Amino acid sequence: GIDAVRERCLEAGRDEVLTKPLWFEELQALIERRVFAPRALLDQSAGADEGPVVLEAVQFDHLLELQDETAPDFVTGLIDLFLKETPGRISEIRAALVADNLLEAARLAHIVKGASANFGGRALQSASAQMEAVAKENRKGEALVLVEALNTEYTRLATALELGKKRFTLENSRR
Repeated sequence: GIDAVRERCLEAGRDEVLTKPLWFEELQALIERRVFAPRALLDQSAGADEGPVVLEAVQFDHLLELQDETAPDFVTGLIDLFLKETPGRISEIRAALVADNLLEAARLAHIVKGASANFGGRALQSASAQMEAVAKENRKGEALVLVEALNTEYTRLATALELGKKRFTLENSRR
């Protein structure tokens, strides 16, 4: 039966198993466990068992607590602004590096670091801090390589923020 299938899947290395029929609440719970869990979205295939989280649930939930009826779009507006501006900032970092303006790259990395910290985006915050330090030390080659890490961590954080925004919107619509 279903229990035997679930057991075989878990023995084969699956972390979790959903069976048909899929229920929205079960799927949502699974997504939240995988995205908002303390080790969310780490590259398990590479054997990573520690490192900064993509989106720290405690920090994100604290941000959500700032929401009130007087500004119903406050949190979603902050997320949207971050999602709109950050890819451009990462592109500006790359352009500054190519132009040998490492101080500008460090300044921009500092901005991305702070913005991601506001949401609890620890992996992007960490990558940005590393970029800032390497750029300040005038290590252009390493900094150019780190731009890809910024893009990767931004993409992962953007996915988590979109899910968080949907969760927040769904919870507020039920009130």
